[in-house]
Amino acid sequence: MKLTFHLLYMAQWGDTLEVTIHLLTTGGRDKTENVAMHTDDGLNWVAEYNVLHSWHQAFNAIFYTYQLRAANGEMRRRECNPVPR
Repeated sequence: MKLTFHLLYMAQWGDTLEVTIHLLTTGGRDKTENVAMHTDDGLNWVAEYNVLHSWHQAFNAIFYTYQLRAANGEMRRRECNPVPR
């Protein structure tokens, strides 16, 4: 299964956006990955994540949050209170 994320966000030059994806399996195990988002115009950000290729187990829930990183790698902002999808 492929997840596609779209976000309309005006970042400062050099900043990057990421999606943090947290998967919970039916067996109670979990996995967290940061996926870099890409933009062509500095406003419309996109990321894709293939769940089946990255983790071959059934899952109960997916949590995701967006985060903003400065050009130097410092975390500037992180969405809080992720809601299971």
